[in-house]
Amino acid sequence: AGARARPLRGLAREQSILSRSLSWFVRGPRVGGVAAWRDGAPLLDRRAMSQVSKDNGAAKPEVQAIAALPLEPVVRGGQIHTLSPVDLKPLSPLSVASEADVKKAVERARIAQVGWSRRSLEDRVKDLTRAAHTILERRHEVIALMRDEVGKLEVDALMSEVIGPLDQVNAWAAVVREGTRREKASLNPIAFPKKRAYIDHVPRGVVGIIAPWNYPVATLFRSVFPSLLTGNAVVIKPSEHASRVETWMVERLAEVLPPDVLTAVLGGREVGVALIEAGIDACIFTGSVNAGKDVGARCAARLIPFSAELGGKDAALVLDDCELDRTI
Repeated sequence: AGARARPLRGLAREQSILSRSLSWFVRGPRVGGVAAWRDGAPLLDRRAMSQVSKDNGAAKPEVQAIAALPLEPVVRGGQIHTLSPVDLKPLSPLSVASEADVKKAVERARIAQVGWSRRSLEDRVKDLTRAAHTILERRHEVIALMRDEVGKLEVDALMSEVIGPLDQVNAWAAVVREGTRREKASLNPIAFPKKRAYIDHVPRGVVGIIAPWNYPVATLFRSVFPSLLTGNAVVIKPSEHASRVETWMVERLAEVLPPDVLTAVLGGREVGVALIEAGIDACIFTGSVNAGKDVGARCAARLIPFSAELGGKDAALVLDDCELDRTI
């Protein structure tokens, strides 16, 4: 909406604390940003990576296999090609949206947004509450997807992402109710005799969301829910590394929404650029600093609002007395 809602700091902090607390009890080594596991055991950690480097590959076969993986682009040949971090096997390719597909998605969303915005806030809250219940009831599906696609431990996926939809809907509903109330504007009685004025907060229109891979569900709660509750339509460009998880989320929400109010377009950077240039009215981006600069410049050229949560702000200080084995 035109008014800027305050962030739900309490909910975000609670989820962050839960996620950090789990690090004391589970171990999730990362390979190029995703965990590598087989039969519930890590295939590679930093010590193994170091050993591969020192011994020129003289390590156990599993480590050599990971170190020898080709570094190919994830998006190629009109498809998304990713490996499962669980067993390093290829996942089935996903088709990439064309520029024309993205433009059509935004056009359909703009038409659908008119009817969606005319519904009352309480009706929109009811729809999203139903969707939140569905997400909770079918949580095992998305937890399995997160494990297979981005390498999240089941307990991490449950505690830091999947348990929050009802809280997010209820909390954002309270923010929207308060933040979108009609306001009476004061007028100069001499300049405007016998006149009254009010400020109404109206939806922006179509919100484009370029989503990250690291928290593919929780991040959408904090961007999709307020966008929809304020009467906007939404087009999401999921991360190419978490397209299955984020498409599942879109499908669960779309089941209770009017057609085209919420859609997803899959692909890499080119699809994100096409989304911005397709005529969206606001953009929410989560990702790297360099990509954020590019997205911000493109949004500025179109004079549309741009919200960014960028990486690189959470420095890790490693002191001499750090227990590296326990930390890693």
